[in-house]
Amino acid sequence: MKRKSISIGLASISIAIIAGTATAASRLPDPVLEPASVAGLSQVQQEEENPYLRARQLFREGRFSRSIEILDTALTAGNLGPSRASAWLLLAAARLGADAPELALTALDGLDREYPDGPYLRERRWLRGRSHSRAGRYFDAALIFAGLAGEEDTGRISTAARDELAALIAEQLQIADLQRLGNQLSGTDLKGWMAAVAADEMASRGDISGARRLLDRIEAEAPADGYSEVVSEQIAGILERLSASGPSGLVIGALAPLSGPDAAEGRQIRNAILLAAAMAESEVEVRIRDTNGLISGTAAGTLDLIRDDGAQILIGPFVEELAQIAAIVAEAREVPIILPHTQGATASGFGENIYQMQATPKVQAELLADVAIDSLGMQTFAVLTPVTGEALEFAEAFVSQIEERGGNIIAYQEYYPGTFDFQSQMEIIRREGLRLSLADTSNISVLNNAAIEEANQDTLEDLVPVGSIDAFVAPGINSEDTVYIAIQVSFQYLVTTILGGPAWNSYDVVNRGLQYVQGVIFTDTYSHTWASMPQIDFANNYYAMFSEHPGRAATLAFDAARIAIAAWQLAPEGPADRRQALRRWLSGISSFEGASGMIDFASNARINKNVFILTINQDRIEPVRFIPPAAPPPAPPPGT
Repeated sequence: MKRKSISIGLASISIAIIAGTATAASRLPDPVLEPASVAGLSQVQQEEENPYLRARQLFREGRFSRSIEILDTALTAGNLGPSRASAWLLLAAARLGADAPELALTALDGLDREYPDGPYLRERRWLRGRSHSRAGRYFDAALIFAGLAGEEDTGRISTAARDELAALIAEQLQIADLQRLGNQLSGTDLKGWMAAVAADEMASRGDISGARRLLDRIEAEAPADGYSEVVSEQIAGILERLSASGPSGLVIGALAPLSGPDAAEGRQIRNAILLAAAMAESEVEVRIRDTNGLISGTAAGTLDLIRDDGAQILIGPFVEELAQIAAIVAEAREVPIILPHTQGATASGFGENIYQMQATPKVQAELLADVAIDSLGMQTFAVLTPVTGEALEFAEAFVSQIEERGGNIIAYQEYYPGTFDFQSQMEIIRREGLRLSLADTSNISVLNNAAIEEANQDTLEDLVPVGSIDAFVAPGINSEDTVYIAIQVSFQYLVTTILGGPAWNSYDVVNRGLQYVQGVIFTDTYSHTWASMPQIDFANNYYAMFSEHPGRAATLAFDAARIAIAAWQLAPEGPADRRQALRRWLSGISSFEGASGMIDFASNARINKNVFILTINQDRIEPVRFIPPAAPPPAPPPGT
């Protein structure tokens, strides 16, 4: 058993945090153990005449089973006389000491039936509270102890009740239980006392900001005539100690799918943010709300984190649509939110408090187009894109950039999500490639449709390879459609390089696509093989703490938490100044080296602009290593 002394309320009490099961004898107030007197008899004669005295002695020696046997027999025989009420109470205490709380309650029921008006009314309630607590019904126990502690009596039972109630607040009651108990005690001095106990316990565990919020709330809920002088002084004293502990710590509010189809990623997100908080050099508290993968869960969770948990910075949901909901709520409350798993441009456009760690499809596509022309020397392109938001944004930005750079888009085809047979789109792309090939390698006119059709209608075994398309651009949706596209490009004898977006950045693509996905080049803001000291430290610490390797969701969430912590440490203490400073610092990040890569918000309106160019090489996804094109031979000197 460990004890922590707190001077509070009407008496100096001790919070007993019970590590095992204390005997009922050591916990009972003395009045409970006093027997009815048997005048004129010696001690030995009293014990012979009154079984209660013998049972009481055995109880004090800790021989509960034997004490119970004597009391059961005596109560059944009905020969206890004036000690009968004491015997019922002692039987309840002995059964509790023997760790039989339900039987203790049965004994108390017997006492209530025979003696509904007393004696020992307060002692009965105290033993009922202890029995409920021992049986694990902590809220029922707390309700009884609160009633005893709130009565005007300042004797040993009230002190013991406060002791028990404080222990339950410190160790056993859940947030919902505390709220229920607080509702029942609303407007009473006891509620102020409870809040002071809970706040002191929270502060001792390092939850300084939580303790401050609790005391602020309880002061606002004081009774009309205020709390008693002693309780008011106690609350003021705790607030003074909290102020001396320095500025409040950072409260990070995290939204993660801890249930539903994305629960595995939600668990990694939670773990990564907790790891970042544990590694921080300053005080950081993490509050997590389960989005349930639903719009309603996301909206309610975001509001709860801001309003109830006092989150100063939010880390956004896993799914794109849910991130938009959270961003709208956060912007309305002017609370900064970092979106680690969002790629679309919609969420970041809702306001100045929204920061996005992944580059948008437009940024990625424009970079890929520049690389294709400048580093890979490509000029002719065919595009096959799904008609979904991010993929369509990628395809349109790529086409626009290629055309601006003087490249040639010879075909542009679309498909709906869920499509896995791309024959009709492939035939059109192949036809346009053949048209270009024949124009380059024969005297057939590109307008000679008959010759084009004849070449395109060969049997599968005799298809003419088409090598006139430098790049086949396929943003993709997920690993399924990307693998099907890669296979059908090969079967159509399109000799080309596939270019794509983040949908290709998956080892599911590598393992399922086999030889068909070799050499695919794509962009993403996350690299599986990014090697830096922050990444290595994160991976090692994550594995040490959670016994598993971190994935993409965890890595990005860890970086988001690190950015939030760094912003908080550098911001001033004043609430208004701090909010402005947080926005200013986050918007100015330009070379933050994270576990997921470099992060740069400064150059692209609160959206990370850094992008990886990756390729699939055998069984690995790795950065592209560009070989500069050979310089053309120098022109011969004039006259040679």
